Amino acid sequence: MKNLLHILKIVVIILCLFWLGNAKANNLSISNVQLTGQNTSGGSGSTGNYIMVQFDISWENSFRDAINWDAAWVFIKFKTSGGTTWKHATLTTTGNTAPTGSTISVPSDGKGAFIYRTDTGSGTLSLTSVKLKWYYVIDSIGDNEAYNIKVMGCEMVYVPTASFYAGSGGSGSSEFTKTYINTSDATTTPSGSSPKCGGYPTSQTAPSNASWPNGYTAFYCMKYEISQGQYTDFLNCLTRTQQNHMVNSTISSSSVSGGKNYVMCLQNWALNRNYIMCPASGSGTSDAITFSCAGANISCNYMTYGQVASYLDWSGLRPMTELEFEKACRGDQTPVSNEYAWGTTSIYSSSYSLSHAADSNEVASSASTTTGNAVYFATGASYIDGVVRTGMFATSSSSRVTSGASYYGIMEMSGNAWERVVNISTSTGRGFTGTHGDGNLTTGGYATNSDWPGYSSASAYISNGTGCGYRGGSIAYGSTKLRVSDREWIGYTDYSYNWGRSGRGVRTAP
Repeated sequence: MKNLLHILKIVVIILCLFWLGNAKANNLSISNVQLTGQNTSGGSGSTGNYIMVQFDISWENSFRDAINWDAAWVFIKFKTSGGTTWKHATLTTTGNTAPTGSTISVPSDGKGAFIYRTDTGSGTLSLTSVKLKWYYVIDSIGDNEAYNIKVMGCEMVYVPTASFYAGSGGSGSSEFTKTYINTSDATTTPSGSSPKCGGYPTSQTAPSNASWPNGYTAFYCMKYEISQGQYTDFLNCLTRTQQNHMVNSTISSSSVSGGKNYVMCLQNWALNRNYIMCPASGSGTSDAITFSCAGANISCNYMTYGQVASYLDWSGLRPMTELEFEKACRGDQTPVSNEYAWGTTSIYSSSYSLSHAADSNEVASSASTTTGNAVYFATGASYIDGVVRTGMFATSSSSRVTSGASYYGIMEMSGNAWERVVNISTSTGRGFTGTHGDGNLTTGGYATNSDWPGYSSASAYISNGTGCGYRGGSIAYGSTKLRVSDREWIGYTDYSYNWGRSGRGVRTAP
């Protein structure tokens, strides 16, 4: 059998630190990518033909304890030689090779793999010769076809199956009546003594779908908000038409409209610390543009809901629901009235100053050593004037409270940028069935999941956020909006970009 011509492009994604670690970036690194062990014994075009995608992976401050663990969500993109579209590879659930000390878990749809520690431990996790099995013929690649490949990833945190409380019993705007969610059946009526138990919060309308993601069942949540580096990598895997829809500047001609080549904040400079840019001119009208970013580890603000949805579909993830949001923040703990994601009502209220601004080790040199730290209007609007590096408050000496971490170790669930979540208070939100992205977008760059809020047709952009509101507050608002159970903006349908809006994705655990 003739040898394949495989052109490898190694993608290294830099993310930020977990709250138990030291003051360095997590440096999730994927390197030494190669293809090996091709099997064509099934015959020409057999769907059983496969090849192993081998690589090394490492990240700092990895952990596994008695409660949960973090993981790398790894997915593969490929493009045929001479092709223009990066597509998503389909992996097998078995036959993968996990190095000693690690576990590989591939969901049934094969859109990626979770890689994590097998045993309890913490610190840097370095794995060599990880092998993922790719049935390339299923993805319409021939046995002898040439193609390019990228191995990509992001850090996620496992949120285990467990009962939890929705609502804190506090004074948050539109806060849920405190309800104990103790079943995966999202249609089970809350009943019993106060607080009532059931599948959805008291006084809310039940979803018609029993498997609506109500937070009870285990899922993985992105450890950080979507970063500018991640979004830049996403843009650089799109066609020119797709890119034009996934940025806020007009880039359909050879020159960026108005010279606004900082394409998310729609300026010719990094407004509110969004550094994603492209050349102002000379890009032609059809060739894909190469984007760059000087603040790769900073949360990606100025994202519309449609752009968040496209990024999640492309990554094989999905939006989280507002009940999953409360579970990810609070865990199975008894609520503290008006608590923030770190489990207390204490919050720092003086302006921060930054050291190593926009670098991978950006920190707040004036952060509190006793109370909860978060970026919101009182601490960040005056001197920082924008979102900050994800995980910035986690240092070698910080606690859950001072690092601003959720119960499970998820960062910035209170503050920095708004979290977009599927609501339970609208019929559109309740129509969500929890489907995951398949990694492939429309020719316009649009998400293809028909159950996701805002979807109208396969050819139309997600035009509004009906059914998908905001939780967790942002730099643009006061501290009350950062409370876990505050729901003032849960029905807000504005679709437009804004300096305090980002997003993050989840995936139901395999």
